[in-house]
Amino acid sequence: MPAPGASLIIAPRGNAFDYLIPCLLDPRKWTKDQIHAHNPNGYYFPGLAGMGLPFQKLLSAYLQLPRAQSGFVQLVDMVVRQ
Repeated sequence: MPAPGASLIIAPRGNAFDYLIPCLLDPRKWTKDQIHAHNPNGYYFPGLAGMGLPFQKLLSAYLQLPRAQSGFVQLVDMVVRQ
């Protein structure tokens, strides 16, 4: 069950995440200017957000992203996959 007050985040999540997920999975779909080049290896927020909200589309997208070999990203990966 989401935390009290989370309804502001949960209500519009489909619109924002439905827009973002395809760009995370295929960076060529992102047509906006970027300050830095896209590097998906360190992205762990879809997994944590998918657990916290809960939102299955984010968890599914997280499982498709490449993983960095850093200790923190590997720890997040273990928590999300539990």
